[in-house]
Amino acid sequence: MGWATAHLVEERHVALIVGIIGLAFALNALLRPRAAAQARPPRLGAGTFWGLVSGYTSFVSHSGAPPYQVYAQPLRMEPLTFAGTTTIFFAICNAVKLVPYALLGQLSAHNLTVAAVLMVPGVAGVACGLWLIRRMSAGFFYGFITWALALVSARLIWSAL
Repeated sequence: MGWATAHLVEERHVALIVGIIGLAFALNALLRPRAAAQARPPRLGAGTFWGLVSGYTSFVSHSGAPPYQVYAQPLRMEPLTFAGTTTIFFAICNAVKLVPYALLGQLSAHNLTVAAVLMVPGVAGVACGLWLIRRMSAGFFYGFITWALALVSARLIWSAL
């Protein structure tokens, strides 16, 4: 869907919508912490919907995390499970995007060189994240990612405006 509509949508409009969704979700979780702390069971319909939205926004504006978190965060998985699930989901999203990005002319030698250089700090960041996540309580972890989502969403809104 992202490839088929890339020429029809403006990245900033998608970023604005994603920012509003993410900020609304984060504010709800921050203002209603008791409700946010209760785990919801996985639901096929909701998972499919938010997975499609996340994949689409990841393709069009590289902002798939807020819609993903709207579905995944209320599941209240163990922090390592949440991090691993997120990693696998976005690894699949990014792999699926390669062919459409190539068809749209987005895979230049320069872009691939930048990606190769960023692999080293990326691996270091994963190692640091793994070290941290093993030392945080689930409550702190979910508070941290909720605040991070609020900040990322506010930044998306600011950039779009």
